[in-house]
Amino acid sequence: MELIIWLGLLFSGGYYYSIISVGSSLVLPILAILTVILLFVSRESGFRLGTRLEALNKNRFVLFVLLSITIIIPGLANGNIGTLEIKYILIIACSFLIAGRYSFSRFKFMFVRVMFIVAILAILGYFVLMSPLINIFPYITNYNGVEYVNGIFFSAIKYTYSGITNRVQGIFWEPGLFATYMAIAVFFVEKDMFERTRNYWIILITLIVSLILSRSGAGIIMIALLIMIKIFDHKTGVKTVYSVLSFIIYGLLIFAFFSTSDSFNSWINQYLISKVGDSSNVSNLTRMNSIYLDLFLFANKFPFGTGLSLYSYEVSLFKNLFPSSCTSTLTTFLASLGLFGIPLFTFWIKGILRLTKGNGFIAKIGIILLLLVMITKEPHGNLLIMNCLIAYFNFSSDDSLNLCSNYLG
Repeated sequence: MELIIWLGLLFSGGYYYSIISVGSSLVLPILAILTVILLFVSRESGFRLGTRLEALNKNRFVLFVLLSITIIIPGLANGNIGTLEIKYILIIACSFLIAGRYSFSRFKFMFVRVMFIVAILAILGYFVLMSPLINIFPYITNYNGVEYVNGIFFSAIKYTYSGITNRVQGIFWEPGLFATYMAIAVFFVEKDMFERTRNYWIILITLIVSLILSRSGAGIIMIALLIMIKIFDHKTGVKTVYSVLSFIIYGLLIFAFFSTSDSFNSWINQYLISKVGDSSNVSNLTRMNSIYLDLFLFANKFPFGTGLSLYSYEVSLFKNLFPSSCTSTLTTFLASLGLFGIPLFTFWIKGILRLTKGNGFIAKIGIILLLLVMITKEPHGNLLIMNCLIAYFNFSSDDSLNLCSNYLG
């Protein structure tokens, strides 16, 4: 039963086939089936729980109803209740139920192992992509006209002019999303998850290598933030004043080292800086425009926003004058739901802030920046995995939210 839950999580969490016309029609049924399973299958029939948590909690149920209402009202006000509204309500339901049935420690335990398997398959797929074997795989096209190598357990985008990308993306629809999940797995992994320290290092190194192979511009930022978080974790016992001084020295050393590296500068120019101004395709559109356009729509469509189903249409009206990649998760809530998006916006912010409890000042800043980078570079609002994490961040006890461990030492 747990396998079914995780297959559903992956498919509804950014699996590349879920944005193909046939695959996209399966997302709603899969979410509905997951909801039924989580609601009605007894815990004795196969669920392995880390703690005895109730799947249904009165306060969470009230919150679910309120959040559902904030999604429905803007849709009604704009005269368009579509599949996106239904999909997001089911995503919230599933995330709340999963957070109720599984302890956070169990979820982290499984997440690390699942992403390790995804990373292994992605690295193997990378070598296939770089070899003549790639010619035996068919191509499929998503609803945006983007071609993918259909490897089932791995994929790659085929660009019109440059051909198949050399960036690893695993089973997900974009290398940036793959990099995000690898970074979260690195964040979660701890030595005490394994009986043998060797297994810990094998998994950690595999996750980091796959993150680097994604060649994600934001990925390198996330790596730096992950290192910073681990160095300045509260478990090291470093005082705040000393942490600040150490962080300054750390930053200067990193800057001095990388500023003299031609290969690093080439990578930065190609995969990070070029994305700021290049609007030649969807993945390279200016991400900052997402925030600006969302706030513009929030102000001009106040108080009901565009509605979830009409959001993409409203954004497309500005594609020539103000191109947007639609990647800012938090401001998308405001643009699409207007005043009614504030509860969801607050729910996500509260979860992010709760995650920092028990950590030192520098580590707190690092965690906040890490998560903001993740949810600003990709649209995570309609992904089940990220919604599960936000639910855990809000509902879990303070002790279980202590994610960091000093595994670099």
